[in-house]
Amino acid sequence: MDLEQGTRRDIAVIKAVREAVGPECPLMLDANNGYNLNLAKRVLSETAPIYWLEEPFHEDPVLYEDLKSWLDRERMPTLIADGEGDASLALLNWARRGLIDVVQYDIHQPGFTRWVDLGSQLDEWGVRSAPHHYGALYGNFTTGHLAAHIRGFTFVEWDEASCPGLDSSGYTIENGRITVPDTPGFGLHLEDDRFLDG
Repeated sequence: MDLEQGTRRDIAVIKAVREAVGPECPLMLDANNGYNLNLAKRVLSETAPIYWLEEPFHEDPVLYEDLKSWLDRERMPTLIADGEGDASLALLNWARRGLIDVVQYDIHQPGFTRWVDLGSQLDEWGVRSAPHHYGALYGNFTTGHLAAHIRGFTFVEWDEASCPGLDSSGYTIENGRITVPDTPGFGLHLEDDRFLDG
């Protein structure tokens, strides 16, 4: 698709979603590294307010510094999120410098235990946490448990799916909020009758 046509389509889709969900619902945009600096600014200008812009372009501290300065000048509170595609340690340095507001390293790699430590570090820097996961059901159930430990925990990425034989009934979602169980093993249980003979 032509760049201009694609950009106009993105903007139209964002505006349509905003109209459908209303003004109070936070909208997050994931550009999947598909914009450049100028396109990111244009899309944000034409669709504000946007809660966060995720991976607007391939990771570059110079571009992020420019984008953050522009957001400040425009008085746009949009957060910059990154880390699900490129889990480089450089992102942590940029987060500490204030170039990235939300770190999204995957829950599977570096893993839950590493995220416990990482979340505390991000809290000290005033950076938000929103662990990424996609395509692995397990991430739905582990990620929310980090919220009890990380002050800056922002969102659970929920990839709706089901797995026969796995009882996840301890988890509920209501009005956009997830309730997690307090039982061992992240509150997940095997449905024994699916696995036992006779």
